[in-house]
Amino acid sequence: MESDKKLEKLLVYLDNNYALEKVYYPGSGWHKVPKETLGTDKVVHVSLEENLKWVDGGYFRRLGKGLNVKGDYRKSPFQDKTFDATLIWGIPPVTAIDAVPEFRRVTKKNGLLIVGSNQFCSTESVYNSRKITFDDVLGCVDGQLTQIKIPSCYFGISVYKNE
Repeated sequence: MESDKKLEKLLVYLDNNYALEKVYYPGSGWHKVPKETLGTDKVVHVSLEENLKWVDGGYFRRLGKGLNVKGDYRKSPFQDKTFDATLIWGIPPVTAIDAVPEFRRVTKKNGLLIVGSNQFCSTESVYNSRKITFDDVLGCVDGQLTQIKIPSCYFGISVYKNE
């Protein structure tokens, strides 16, 4: 999928330029691209839906080795300033907006928040009769953080410094 290739290349670019050691991937489901790109020891997957019957064997079984944590990213089970980067990718926009303070809390000072959307998940939610999109997520983060310039080939993905 094109969005996966773009994400893979961006993660390599960011790792080469920012030496990512630990990446938080909240609401990851079974999406393996970050783990396959950066390595199983660098990416921490968090998901509530480990044991849903419609995912044969659960998300974590599909993800394979590495640190897979069952939890709610809106109440992250991690200490402050644990991660070099947080990947906000393809989760429901309304919960992403709610979780921005939590994402910032667990991301190190001057760490990265990587914001984008894949094609597997809806890029919009309806909340109180209002459509919420990833543009709303970007608007929420834009108001709080400094955007980092990245090459234009990564159009559609934004990277911010957690200050």
